[in-house]
Amino acid sequence: MMSYSSKWNQKFIPTITGWALSSLIILGTYLTIKMKLVSSHWISLTVIVLSFLQILVQMICFLQIGFEENSQWGMGILAFTLCILFVVIGGSLWVMNNLNHQMMVMGA
Repeated sequence: MMSYSSKWNQKFIPTITGWALSSLIILGTYLTIKMKLVSSHWISLTVIVLSFLQILVQMICFLQIGFEENSQWGMGILAFTLCILFVVIGGSLWVMNNLNHQMMVMGA
């Protein structure tokens, strides 16, 4: 029979692990941009990869979406997350491109 403290520890291990991983990913993103650890051509790709890694850590450690056999809810949440990402990232890129186009000075 397990004691109460060992059940508590097993319940919060993924949360503590997720917090540590999330902190490292955020620190990695910050340092990549601030200290210019990669060339300017690779900064965008690095930030995008680290953001997707952050989402994966959030889903596994905090939402505790695993890879069980019958995880229909997990697949639904993953599909919804991807749709939201597409809308937010795609919309942001569209707005920035549109603003860049509108701010260009023609014939100067």
